[in-house]
Amino acid sequence: MTITSTAAYQKIFSEDVRVGFFAAANELSVKLASGTLPPEKAAVAPQLIFNQHLDAFLTMFFVAVLWVVLIDMFRMCWKSINSQQVLPSSEEVYVQTVLQ
Repeated sequence: MTITSTAAYQKIFSEDVRVGFFAAANELSVKLASGTLPPEKAAVAPQLIFNQHLDAFLTMFFVAVLWVVLIDMFRMCWKSINSQQVLPSSEEVYVQTVLQ
């Protein structure tokens, strides 16, 4: 949890263009606007910029999902430890197969 959250934070907000999604997108945008990119790279630059932004937002989404799952897990553990009512398990009873 800690390592994943820290790595996600660094990938999203790092100022190093080799690490951060937004930093790489911003640098590519500046180079594209100034015309310093070769024509073959300038042709794909808008897609690369979009992909960097998409990667950043997907990373934020998955970290949010991670934290929601962990918080809910801690909530359910707390309820169980304090003898509060928790939802029953929905697993089926084991039935041995009759196939040979």
